[in-house]
Amino acid sequence: MYNSQNLPLSPKKVIKKTIARYLRLFWVWIWLIFFGAFSILPFFSARSRLYGGPKIPLIDQIILKVILIGLAILFFPLIPIVIYEYFYYKFYYYDFAEDRAKIKKGVISQATGFVRYERLQNIYVDQDILDRIFGLYDVHYETAGERSGFYSHVDGLNKENADKLVAFLEEKAKQPIPSQEKEKKEITKQEPVQEKIEGKEISIREYPLSRSIIIVRTIVLSIVFSILFSCFGIFLLAFNAIGIFLMGFLVIFVLCWIYNQVWYKNFYFHFGQEKGEIRSKVIGQSISYLYYDRIQNVNLSQSALGRLFGIYTITIETAGEKAWMRLVIDGLPKEGAEKVKEFLLEKARYYRGRL
Repeated sequence: MYNSQNLPLSPKKVIKKTIARYLRLFWVWIWLIFFGAFSILPFFSARSRLYGGPKIPLIDQIILKVILIGLAILFFPLIPIVIYEYFYYKFYYYDFAEDRAKIKKGVISQATGFVRYERLQNIYVDQDILDRIFGLYDVHYETAGERSGFYSHVDGLNKENADKLVAFLEEKAKQPIPSQEKEKKEITKQEPVQEKIEGKEISIREYPLSRSIIIVRTIVLSIVFSILFSCFGIFLLAFNAIGIFLMGFLVIFVLCWIYNQVWYKNFYFHFGQEKGEIRSKVIGQSISYLYYDRIQNVNLSQSALGRLFGIYTITIETAGEKAWMRLVIDGLPKEGAEKVKEFLLEKARYYRGRL
């Protein structure tokens, strides 16, 4: 049994959360300052030409004042954020008992949630870039029918404590789901399935991803970020900076290509005898664990670009509402995708039969 006393959060969580919250606010303010300063630039430039007044000096003064005021306002929230995150850390409470978990969070108002282990579907560990810098881990656990992600994770653990909590939850996840007991008699009769699957495992080494997935993901990401960049590019076009505007799209494509090269190199899946795992790492990293008796369905699909390059996507469905985001293998050739799908479905039938 673990709780916030014998398995405490790292104090570095306060620093990490402060930086993360402040950076989100920082970029909002920077955008507002930029938009406020440069959106009024054409107006004052036209007004100056119309009335023959000074052009650059007046514009420079206005832009400078907007930027200085914005930066002054930007640093005011820093102290309240530090105070809030400190007390959030102090009041963060959890107790993973034998039968269920209790999680309490909040500063001004507190909310308490309870998690039943028999409803555990997926367990995954992730790190964003700040977590990697401070050596922190977030342990997430999905439950069937739960709609609030507020209680479904403990964030800010060091590696040792994160590993302990994952091991504890894994042990609890092996408990049978009561609703599956009805299937036991029918499925246990399928002896050929047990003989066929026994002792077998499968991984990315036997069925590697196609390198075409790098091209597909690069195209998709480039389109998404190019749309966002186009909003910013309106200002560049207003200043007749067409060269910089076009260079921006090239930079976006190159960065997306590098990102997906790193993703391809670090993506890994392995489905063993008792459970499977899917790993992904670029800037942050994520590890998702799969328990075969929790599998509801395994889908094989192709996007428009996937059809063009002959690659498939496998989506493993459980009762967890975020499984479609975490339990996905993207970029398998047809033969490998069908083998992995068949393997997972056989594992699901076999382990449900053993409940």
